[in-house]
Amino acid sequence: MQPGTSTGAKAGLDLPADSAQISGFEDLITSLSNLQENPYMTSRRDFLKGAVLAGVGGVVQGCCARAPRGAQEGGEAGLIPIVDTHQHMWDLGRFELPWTKDEKPLARNFLMSDYLEASSGLNVVKTVYMEVDVTPSQQVKEAEHVIEMCRRDDNPMSGAVISGRPSSDGFRDYITAFKDTPEIK
Repeated sequence: MQPGTSTGAKAGLDLPADSAQISGFEDLITSLSNLQENPYMTSRRDFLKGAVLAGVGGVVQGCCARAPRGAQEGGEAGLIPIVDTHQHMWDLGRFELPWTKDEKPLARNFLMSDYLEASSGLNVVKTVYMEVDVTPSQQVKEAEHVIEMCRRDDNPMSGAVISGRPSSDGFRDYITAFKDTPEIK
């Protein structure tokens, strides 16, 4: 940062001088500045910070990045609650994902514990699991697994978009079996 330049000015925002005193605001502005310098986000943490910044992108003079009073749902105090609507996770010991074989960086487990570590401190209050294209014979097993995850209270997963192949024989029976399952969309 150039001498005499606030982080907000560096990020191209016209902010009151005391804005940096708002809890967490300096980090958000620094993240925005870094995002402008390198728009290619390299991690889920960077993505979630970017999502928060997009949500507060309309920051105007006199506003802050704090959530409205009472908005936190058991998350980090003072941060905007985040619902991650596209959460991919997989356990290669449990599921076959043929597409990962030639994708070396992805040919490993990505578990809830990894997600919780990566999103720590970001106030992710809910997530929606997004199917990961398991082998067709494992679609029911994947759906049952994520339903169980949604029903547990040790993680933020609250809903799921499950795999499906509408043109396949048996799709109607497969998808109808989950029609009364509130966690499945």
